[in-house]
Amino acid sequence: MNSLKYLFFIIGLFLLITCAESKREKQESETTSGTIDDKTRPRGTQKKVIVYGSMECNHCHEFRRKLESKGISYEFRDVAENDAYYLEMQKLILSINYQGYIRYPVLDIEGEIFVNPDFRDVENKMFSNIKK
Repeated sequence: MNSLKYLFFIIGLFLLITCAESKREKQESETTSGTIDDKTRPRGTQKKVIVYGSMECNHCHEFRRKLESKGISYEFRDVAENDAYYLEMQKLILSINYQGYIRYPVLDIEGEIFVNPDFRDVENKMFSNIKK
């Protein structure tokens, strides 16, 4: 059990280190794109998207901007600020037996987990078999 806690600690520390950016970039990004948890769109027309990341993560900001530019609504969960979200994200990563370099963002698209995905893959997933 202690080794699992240690593993979570190491993974978390590694994720935070790889996604650090200056406070200036964070503030600049927040003023241009805002913190959006849910964009309004008719229910039932889009798959549910949860983005796990950190407000300190440049990759996360860029990915969220791309989602917004395509009109894809999402819920953002800041794992650096909320331990419950961090543990939830870790469980999702472990559930898919992910092996490799873990970088933010981590996406949950209706149960399908993506770790630091290419935006085109997410876009294809979002617009294939859209629920009606």
